[in-house]
Amino acid sequence: MTTPASAAAARGADAELVALCNRVETIEDEIAALVATGNTIEDEKRTEPQSIALINAEQRIYDQPEVTTAAGALAMARAAVVVAPRDTDGAIIWADNSEYLAWSLAEFIVGRGKVA
Repeated sequence: MTTPASAAAARGADAELVALCNRVETIEDEIAALVATGNTIEDEKRTEPQSIALINAEQRIYDQPEVTTAAGALAMARAAVVVAPRDTDGAIIWADNSEYLAWSLAEFIVGRGKVA
């Protein structure tokens, strides 16, 4: 999510959604950092409350109402690309045709897709 939705757009109908989506990349980075410190059971126990809080913060995106603005759609597409499952080469892992289309659209909208 290199270009978060603008502050002006964030004041609109999808304001909360845009704000949450703009935070997804940071949340994902924080979760990865916690996982990287989990070398022992004690480490995992120590970081579990913070991990749960981050996962719950990210989960709030999925509890939002439908997107109603272009800014909301763009923010959601960026978030979708960030949370997409990836293989070891970084390519999105496609689960079925509908997901293929959705992720392809999300990648295209945020400028990371490849158009033939």
